[in-house]
Amino acid sequence: SLGNSTVEQVISLTAGSARVDFDTKIDWHESRKLLKVEFPLEVNADRASFEVQYGHVSRNTHQNTLSDLAQFESVAHKWADLSEENYGVAILNDCKYGYGVVDNVMTLSLLRSSKAP
Repeated sequence: SLGNSTVEQVISLTAGSARVDFDTKIDWHESRKLLKVEFPLEVNADRASFEVQYGHVSRNTHQNTLSDLAQFESVAHKWADLSEENYGVAILNDCKYGYGVVDNVMTLSLLRSSKAP
């Protein structure tokens, strides 16, 4: 549980697959909170890619400039990718749109409970 809320998560591995599936159910009773999931990775890349309509955008993974700091989260449709030359990791999802990558940590915003937009 988190505060007054509950989170249930089933993590599934399928034989022969390089994929890990997460099925998450949240009963949220918090106020003014943003819930994110973090994935620390062994991938070192200067840029990450995010799916947008008809293509993708690339963003820096470092926060060296004010512009980089302002891009703490990227809007994307169904995936975000952090890849080196011979290895990479992608987050695929069917209903969330706020992704972030700082250094080698990928994040996905799961929900936001604000008092006003």
